[in-house]
Amino acid sequence: MHLKTILFYNDSEVFGGHEIMTYRIMNSLAANPDMRVAGLCHATGFKSHLAPEIELRGLPFHTKTLSPFMPGGLNSQIGHIRQQIADIAPDLLVVSQGYAESGVRGLLAGLRGGVRTCSYIPFGNNNTELNNRFALPRDLLCKLIYRLPGAYITISPYQARLLARFTRADQAIHVIGNPADFDFAPPEGEVRFPDDGPLEIAVVGRLVFKQKNQGVLVPLVQALAGRRAVRIHVVGDGPDREQLAGEIRAAGLEETIILHGWMQKPQLVPFLSEQVDLLLIPSLYEGLPLILLETLHLNKPFLISDLGLLEDYPVPAEWRFDPRQPRQIAERILALGASFDRVAYRRLRDEVTARHGMDRFRADLARVFDDLLAWARDHRRS
Repeated sequence: MHLKTILFYNDSEVFGGHEIMTYRIMNSLAANPDMRVAGLCHATGFKSHLAPEIELRGLPFHTKTLSPFMPGGLNSQIGHIRQQIADIAPDLLVVSQGYAESGVRGLLAGLRGGVRTCSYIPFGNNNTELNNRFALPRDLLCKLIYRLPGAYITISPYQARLLARFTRADQAIHVIGNPADFDFAPPEGEVRFPDDGPLEIAVVGRLVFKQKNQGVLVPLVQALAGRRAVRIHVVGDGPDREQLAGEIRAAGLEETIILHGWMQKPQLVPFLSEQVDLLLIPSLYEGLPLILLETLHLNKPFLISDLGLLEDYPVPAEWRFDPRQPRQIAERILALGASFDRVAYRRLRDEVTARHGMDRFRADLARVFDDLLAWARDHRRS
């Protein structure tokens, strides 16, 4: 019997949220006895997370390697990938891209190697919308990159609508929602929020100001001064940790904003459940923050940036804010106790549980990859 072979390519130098979702998809597919799953990846985190039956091959370069100026150059790297593709002989190549320019070597290798190639990408925003450096020339390049894969997988209907602005009509866009790992029991009873007294707030995520926006935390605490006592727990690490620590020291807020580093789930779940009153998500952009899904399962109140992704979810306006306005965030925090709508919270939590549970994830995964493999078979016949 011919095993259906799927090769995943990821050349990110960082093992971040999209890489976590990639390995979870790979492991779920590999559990099917009719599937053979392989990986061609750079980040070392894949090795410790992939199921043992998955064949993993390392990449000697990553997406930020300046290939035209390195020995061998871009063509040599694409040639290396093509050789790996030829050895594995996949029915389908899935290029996992954290953003459009990443993974372009894998897309080109798939195109040149004649294998059906699909992009798995969490964002449909362009560089201009994300205020990235050199946005205009990068977006001009991306117009070409978006045309390379034959199909797309993304994480939500909202992101699919964004992607459709840049793709051709014949490039199908499939949606597989991020699954929340509801492997812990939710607390009993209604959601609770303290009307007075010190407020314990958690901010969870990689310390990257240009996306996660932790730079707003010091001004936020200053905007709350004299109005309500708070303590902010920052859970995570990343390239902007030292800058955040310096801003905290300069403001004399070492006892108010506490940097915990990363917590593993056995630590994080009881910490959020027992020691935190409110989750704050001040991101400038997101695909879909998994911590939001898990916080809802824990029956914890939250406030979140007014991001486009919320078009897909019934989040009340009172729980949203402009992430660039610390005073507005402060006002939302101060008003939350009086305005907290428990009926709206239950409705949102029930919808999220249904849409992002493992049963729905497995069903979407089976449907999407059945369609993609049928598309790949048609290509081989033609």
